[in-house]
Amino acid sequence: MAIIRGLFFLIIASTVQCALFAQAFEGTIRYKNEGISDTAFVTYNVSNNLIRIDETNTKGTLTRSTIVNLGNKTVTAIDPLKKLYTDIYPRPSSQFSSSDFEINRTGNQRTISGYKCFQWRVKNKAANTEISYWVAEDNFGFFDDLLKTLPLADNQYTFFLSIPKSDGFLPFDICERTLLRDIKNKLYVLDIKKQPIEPSVFQVPAGYSQYQVSR
Repeated sequence: MAIIRGLFFLIIASTVQCALFAQAFEGTIRYKNEGISDTAFVTYNVSNNLIRIDETNTKGTLTRSTIVNLGNKTVTAIDPLKKLYTDIYPRPSSQFSSSDFEINRTGNQRTISGYKCFQWRVKNKAANTEISYWVAEDNFGFFDDLLKTLPLADNQYTFFLSIPKSDGFLPFDICERTLLRDIKNKLYVLDIKKQPIEPSVFQVPAGYSQYQVSR
């Protein structure tokens, strides 16, 4: 009987651990985005199907925000400087076909912000671009869904969608180069925290006016 009880509690403990492991990421991820001519800081707040993306400049001024609901596939763009917001709509995210991409999972590893990361490289000769991604896996399923919902134009994200079986992975370091190895853009994690996010974070601030954008 004692052995049976022990096995029962072991099964329960294992089930609880699996449930906790499978829980989707909730928290805050802060990136630094270094372009050729400017630098910005990008913060993701994530909770269930809701994501808020805030972009600030080097002076700490909030320049734009985006609220995404992955459940109903809605995207709201917010202009904090003009106190305006509008709904925006997905559009085809890439002008390239899957055959344009060469994907190399290099096997290289490094630790970033406490996460074990793996290197993936994506090359596109038509775009004269190769992008290196250092990615970690920890129930980051929101990221793939986010890229499929946003009206994207950046190579960093459209290239990522070309990678098979990328669901659940999050880029911690992205470096975009020309095929001659000149750096075009760098985006990397400054810090990442698992923590509850207040529901008010995903609401348009009071006093903002809505404006319409033609599809």
